[in-house]
Amino acid sequence: PTAAMALQQWLQDAGGTAAVAAARGAAGRAAPLQLKTTAYIAEDQPMLMVPSSRFISAESMLEEELKFLEKAFPEVIVPPFVLALGLLLHGAQGRDSKFHPLIKSLPSGAELRNLPSYMKPAERRMLKGTDAFALASNLDQEITETYEQYVRPIAAAADSPFGGKVPPLSRWRWSLAITWRCSITLPLPSAGQRGESGGIKVLAPFLCDAAHADSAGLGESSTSRNEPDGTAAASRPLPAVAEALLLPDHTLALVARVALQPGAAVSVDFGARSNAELIVARGEAVAGNAHDCVKFHVEASSLPQDGARRVREEVLQRRYGLQIGDQMKLLADRVPVETVEALAVMAASPKQLRKLAKVPTGTPLRLPSALEMLALENLVHACQVRLGGYAASLDADESALRASEPGTAKHNALLLRVYEQNVLETTLETALQRQAELGRPQPTKKNAKASDTSAAQHGDVASKAGLDAPAATGPANQSTLSASPPVAPEPALRAWDAARTCAWLGGVLANGSGAPPLSHGQQPVSAANTGADSAVNAAAARRAMPEPAGVDCAAWEVNGSALLRLAERGPLHACSALHRAGARTGCATRLWPLLLSTLTDNLAADCPPVRWAQTHSQVYLSFTLKGLQLDAAPRLRGQVLVLEYNSSQGERAVRLPLWSRPMPIRAADVHATSSQLKLSLRKREKVGAGLAENEAGPTRHLHDAGSSSDFDAETAAEVFAAEAAETGGDGGTNMDDDGDGDSSAASWPRLLLLRSTDRQLRRRGVLSADWEALAHAVASEEESLKQTERARQNVRWLEDKWARQGRGTLADVITSGPELSAEQVQGLGNQFGAAPPSMAHHHRGSSMSGRIEEALTLEQQRLLHAGVHPSQIPGLEDGVEVELGADNKIKFVGKEEL
Repeated sequence: PTAAMALQQWLQDAGGTAAVAAARGAAGRAAPLQLKTTAYIAEDQPMLMVPSSRFISAESMLEEELKFLEKAFPEVIVPPFVLALGLLLHGAQGRDSKFHPLIKSLPSGAELRNLPSYMKPAERRMLKGTDAFALASNLDQEITETYEQYVRPIAAAADSPFGGKVPPLSRWRWSLAITWRCSITLPLPSAGQRGESGGIKVLAPFLCDAAHADSAGLGESSTSRNEPDGTAAASRPLPAVAEALLLPDHTLALVARVALQPGAAVSVDFGARSNAELIVARGEAVAGNAHDCVKFHVEASSLPQDGARRVREEVLQRRYGLQIGDQMKLLADRVPVETVEALAVMAASPKQLRKLAKVPTGTPLRLPSALEMLALENLVHACQVRLGGYAASLDADESALRASEPGTAKHNALLLRVYEQNVLETTLETALQRQAELGRPQPTKKNAKASDTSAAQHGDVASKAGLDAPAATGPANQSTLSASPPVAPEPALRAWDAARTCAWLGGVLANGSGAPPLSHGQQPVSAANTGADSAVNAAAARRAMPEPAGVDCAAWEVNGSALLRLAERGPLHACSALHRAGARTGCATRLWPLLLSTLTDNLAADCPPVRWAQTHSQVYLSFTLKGLQLDAAPRLRGQVLVLEYNSSQGERAVRLPLWSRPMPIRAADVHATSSQLKLSLRKREKVGAGLAENEAGPTRHLHDAGSSSDFDAETAAEVFAAEAAETGGDGGTNMDDDGDGDSSAASWPRLLLLRSTDRQLRRRGVLSADWEALAHAVASEEESLKQTERARQNVRWLEDKWARQGRGTLADVITSGPELSAEQVQGLGNQFGAAPPSMAHHHRGSSMSGRIEEALTLEQQRLLHAGVHPSQIPGLEDGVEVELGADNKIKFVGKEEL
């Protein structure tokens, strides 16, 4: 408050005015961005007027204190550096500085903890995998380099205003952080709107506490401000309510864009920035930021070494303003056409580049299918690498975001991670869908040779692409998708017999097209004709679809339904079984996407709408059964929940592969009505608990179906990458819930084992959160805690009463009961079980009390007998812990044992 009053008076002394005040938090806490009005402000009226003598600008520093830089260090004449250096200079001058009241009002390092440079290590790690993490790492390096290369020489120079005294690195870090967070660029009165040339960068009173908001969108109707995905405009961020202007007399004016009541929050547009840039520069993030994007780049060393680099650079620069290695953008509402085109230019052959170079600027490129497919493969790989670099899954981050406190460093990091993962997953799905539309290019005889040559030279660009995402370990770095994605199988796969299933499988693995090959113009046998004469149908199927080489169809009689059941446990289990049947390659890249798609479609068609919630020990499911009739009680088959019912379309059996293996279902866990089925699943307290010896084992099936030694290196990488992508929980890890086998205190990151299936069912409205059940569970937990606290309070009151009466602690009162005779002890034994003969000798209260006193020092005993409450006696603040040993003797338990 003293600094704020001094700032107000300092401003008024120069003819300035301020109808705003900063709302700072407690000392040592991150300063909230809260600048509020202190009076009513009409529209277009100023709430803050700051004369030029009361704000610091880069231009004024170069004209006065730092004028010598123009000759001695011309390379540092950039506004942010000059402004930070000027702030460092006046900060070093202390009370002698003419800007001392302004500097005194700025946030301290402790109040800048939302900035990565001042974050705690745990908070900084939350940014790992995001664009902000890379920016923060670069800025940390820049702080050190600029200090050593420029700040120290400048301060030590003979004609320097620093007087030869070099400020410490920590002060330079603070000066840069204040410059990033608090400075604003003002357009000159003659320069027009913001963004045009002629602006000056200034550091002014009070602006450091204003929140950032976009200046666009003010005055638009709510119906005209809808998101591209159809969400309501209410989710959009509010526009800035104030605008900072530079008047002709060089006075800074903060003008209200709308009428503001007293106490209204003031927000200002500090410039167009993404949330990653806002977190690094200002320590804040804005939900629904219109400037948000996800960035990546391709390393120059990964491009084709074909002698066409100059042409490639020319096309990228002319069409997109990019250099090789520059950042490219991904957006939430679409995949930018220029990003795909730039990737295509980077992967194009010399012949294709020469054609692309002839297309006029501004005219969209007409990419050949093969080249567009290659660009999309690079895009798919970029998304996969980025998604593998985050510290937690999207589901876990969304849950954590809802529980986090807005404005904190954790909330900002989660907001950014959720946005980026949503963009990457949407981009990944869009690219895969476009690849499926393109299909495998079919070259004509005329260009078959040229196409083969181009593919041989440039087909590995995606696998070599070096991205700017933080390094991701393990198989997530591998590109696991085929360059020609297969077409989805027929929905009736689960009704196929073994012959047709195996033939279809062979066609997929052999051709990679997904469609079983036909020979001699014959049509495949339909699923409807496979029930009457299986031998004839099997023979017909094999004639129609030749048995694939390497797959032993006669020995591996698995029908379509069994194949989908293999897929329920993840790609590793399914591919291991196929591998043992002779299918040596192509499972993860060709077959698994088909099985996953079919499995998801079947569940979406058959599963009744289900809501779910969880506590630390239970998972609650609620199925909507309108128009359905249960045939049997739900049951568990290992990790799969089976639900059988009748509908107007006949009998159905839904199989839901759960995230983890629950305890067996009891009758009390099932509550069914005519329209709803409620099911309570108990989480296992420990992996293997309650299982027979032949059932015990981890709930995840990473290694029970096969190991990496079952595959060659390339196939193993593909299979394990697919397994990590589908069955990974928090951060893609695949452990027993929480990693130590104790799942009682672990949260399921999702309901279903397979990530893609869970996400698709939620998007189709089949699966959703049960907020009602969750609220009931939370209320029950709270009531249980209240009861425990009431019991503890009652014991405390009772001990206080006895202490005032000189009766000692609760343990003293209990152990000082009347002596029990042998007959009484025997009677107790008859009621509660046989007691050892020696027990009667240990039921004298005086004996037990004597043992307790033996563990106390003489001073402690004296104070107790004097009536001093145990909580006031050194060494007895937390009481004395005792237990009865196997020999019925009292054993004193030290705190280290507890």
